[in-house]
Amino acid sequence: MELILLLVALFFGLPVLLIVWLVKLQNRVNQLESENRDKSGRLVSLEARLQAMAERRAAAPERESLVAAAEAAPSPAAPPVPPVPAPAASQTAAAAAIPAGDKKTAPADAPVTRAARDAAAPAAPVGVGPVRVAPPIAPRSAVPPKPRPASSAPLPPRPPVAPPPEPPAPFDWEGLVGVKLFSWIAGIALALGAIFFLKYSIQSGWLQPPVRMAIGLLTGIGLLAGCEMRVARRYAVTANALDAAGLVILFSTVFASHVLWGLLNSFAAFALLSVVTVVAVLLSIRRNSVFIALLGLVGGFVTPALLSTGQDTPLGLFGYLLLLNAGLAWVAYYKRWIVLVALSLALTTFYQWGWVFSFLTVEKLPLATAIFLVFPVLAWVLFAMKARTAGDGADRFGKLAAFNASLPLLFALHIAAVPGYGDRFQVLFGFLFLVNAGLFAVARTHGPQELHAVGAASTIVVFVSWWTNQYPGMRPEAWRAVLAFVALFVVFYLLAGRAGLRRGGPFKGLAARAVLAAPLLLFMFPALAATEPGFASPLLPFAILFVLMAAVAAYAIVEEDGLVFFAGSFMALAGEAVWSSRYLAPERLLAALAIYAVFGLFYVGVPLIARRAGKVLRPEGIGSVVLLAAVCLLFFLSAGPVAGASLWGLALLLLILNGAIFVEGSAKAHPGLAIAGTVLSWLVLASWWASGALAGQAVPAMIVVTAFALGTMAGHLWLDRASDRGEQPWTESGTSFALVGHLFLLFVASQPSLSVPPWPMFGVLLVLDLAVGAAALYGRRGEQHIAALVASQVVVTTWALHAPGEPWPLVAMAASAVIAAIGLAWSGLARRTSQPALAHFDAAAAAAVLLGQFALFVAAASPAAPAIVVVTGFHAALAVAALALATGTGWRALAIMAVIPAALSAWLWSATHPGPDAWRQTLVLGTTLYLLFLAYPLALSRRLGTA
Repeated sequence: MELILLLVALFFGLPVLLIVWLVKLQNRVNQLESENRDKSGRLVSLEARLQAMAERRAAAPERESLVAAAEAAPSPAAPPVPPVPAPAASQTAAAAAIPAGDKKTAPADAPVTRAARDAAAPAAPVGVGPVRVAPPIAPRSAVPPKPRPASSAPLPPRPPVAPPPEPPAPFDWEGLVGVKLFSWIAGIALALGAIFFLKYSIQSGWLQPPVRMAIGLLTGIGLLAGCEMRVARRYAVTANALDAAGLVILFSTVFASHVLWGLLNSFAAFALLSVVTVVAVLLSIRRNSVFIALLGLVGGFVTPALLSTGQDTPLGLFGYLLLLNAGLAWVAYYKRWIVLVALSLALTTFYQWGWVFSFLTVEKLPLATAIFLVFPVLAWVLFAMKARTAGDGADRFGKLAAFNASLPLLFALHIAAVPGYGDRFQVLFGFLFLVNAGLFAVARTHGPQELHAVGAASTIVVFVSWWTNQYPGMRPEAWRAVLAFVALFVVFYLLAGRAGLRRGGPFKGLAARAVLAAPLLLFMFPALAATEPGFASPLLPFAILFVLMAAVAAYAIVEEDGLVFFAGSFMALAGEAVWSSRYLAPERLLAALAIYAVFGLFYVGVPLIARRAGKVLRPEGIGSVVLLAAVCLLFFLSAGPVAGASLWGLALLLLILNGAIFVEGSAKAHPGLAIAGTVLSWLVLASWWASGALAGQAVPAMIVVTAFALGTMAGHLWLDRASDRGEQPWTESGTSFALVGHLFLLFVASQPSLSVPPWPMFGVLLVLDLAVGAAALYGRRGEQHIAALVASQVVVTTWALHAPGEPWPLVAMAASAVIAAIGLAWSGLARRTSQPALAHFDAAAAAAVLLGQFALFVAAASPAAPAIVVVTGFHAALAVAALALATGTGWRALAIMAVIPAALSAWLWSATHPGPDAWRQTLVLGTTLYLLFLAYPLALSRRLGTA
């Protein structure tokens, strides 16, 4: 009952209100017309005054020139004064008719009628007699005044003065509130009344659906027809509001007839809605009324929400919204009303996400992706068709269309984050690819370019979110399809990075960095290796990874983009590392070595190919960083259950990677990276030695150490020659890392199980000493030679402490003597080749001789020491070598220092070999050494005397 009363009140009250408003409007129009006539008369008067002022200003230069000429000429007799005309009778009468007080208040811009202009015409002049003027009196001064020069040219006219700006017109609040506002309210009220009538008639069952449909259609059509009458068009604002209400009623009726009442099939409903949309578009354009568009078309968005019954009819709902979007966009582009596009975008997004949260299920995902794709496609098609008609507003329309195109990415993120949608990853990634392809096309043709970067960043986030939330519950064979989608996106972003814009050249700024999505997407390989049991067999996943890395490297070389190569290499290394940590076992060792070798050669070859092609991977030196990371990967081979079987493969990979690091360091002038690679490689070998696999492979391990030490030494020598020593002298210490091999031998010497028999160890030690000595002569630096001989004597002394029984003490004495002999030989070679570092080679020989004495102490202290004659012979030989070296170098202190170990040798022998014959043995050793030192001054004095 209350509803009926409300409808009756609206039916009778609204016309009364409209009549009152129309009467007020007519009065206001009459008043405005009267004011307009008065202002027109004032405008005519102002124009006449302005014209007179312009004529006077134009005559001013001529008058000034005449005055100047008159002053320069001699003074003639005064001309007769012309008669003064008498004022006209009409003027006198008019002046007398105006009171004195009214003369000041008379308006200056009062309209001048034709009768007044005729009355103001001058009358015939009245004759007046001539007036005589007295002649001028000459000045008393004898000097005549200096005449002023006459002006040769007229003065320029004064510039016109700009009139003051007119004050802005005040806002017409009366017209807004008294006319437009209430008309708009009336239209909105009528539209809502019709919608609520339809809704309550459904709920209360007042009328049958056909009757409701007929009432709605007749009401809407009647309003449209009535507003086209001539009498209605006299009140355009009200008629436009009623037109908009009629459109809303038609939209609501047709929508309810199809979705709620089932009276119209899809084809009929689509046809009728299309007709209503066309009518709305034509009315908006014809009447130039944004209110018709806002209430008629945008008001149509309210219909589904107000008439909703909770049923899921997505095709009807979004087909209806698609028509509304098309109509609004057409009007907006034609009339440049961007607010229509913004409102339709906001309301459509509201309906989309409302439907997602209310009705979306796994089975409806394909339909949902189509719904989220069709609206951006429509927006861009309309923008491409109508952008030229938008004029200056095309840029704003383009930004709205770009924003519309990026909204589907939010839906992709939603699918990736909800665990229930995991099994439909094909729909997710296919939808994501279509969105990215569309964003790329838009960025390439129209812009903004940042759309491509937004798509790339969203792709990374979607893959990360999907792997985190969805993959743990996936079926086992899904990883192959996932890798196929990863490959698709990688290739897409690499090709997109190569493509240039049709206008403006290649991508710039953030859009240019979108290509990084290609290598970053390779994170799925380590991610899947960490969670997918199918990665235990590495052939397929690493074959796909290698092909994708080849594509990434090709792009990096062509575009000289080292970051792309570095990012992809890092992901590949991470994949190898994760796979090794989970699945590396003795039965998969060959596969692991093959993977490491192939990818290692790949990391080596890419910088070489780039350099061969004349390209530079910027930032420079990034290839060395990748190689260092590859060296770190070898820690998986140096420890764990596979260490025992991985030695030779490990050694080969170390040599390959370090060789590449040396080449890269030389080419990029970064020798510090080569030192870092050497340190990491030694740590890898140390890790292998500490893994427990050394016991059965001591000899191969020492061979590997020797080979790596020699390779390291050769590489650093070559690098030092290739680099500028003047700028980076510290790089020359890289050859010192070859001495790390002596530390490994020191460990072997301390383990009798590894060092007995000592021939492999001493063979390696000999090779290392000879190599270091040769490098010292080649590099003309003897510091490494000193360190090598000192370390060798320490190794021999350590081995002598741990070597059990005969004949190892004798072998230790012989080894120490050989090392001393190497020192003496290299000192002689340095002297013969005139080495600038001769003192270093002499110091190396002296250190070897003196430390050899201590090695003899340790060997002689063993219970299995050789006979005293042998011991005495070794001591005497080293003492003679020390004295000879002191004589040759002139280092007298060396001869004195040699006395100390000689004296200690006799004392240590007597202390470690007690017995009845100990004193005889000590006497032999001491006497021999004493006689040598006693004879040294005599021989030295004789040599000096001869000299």
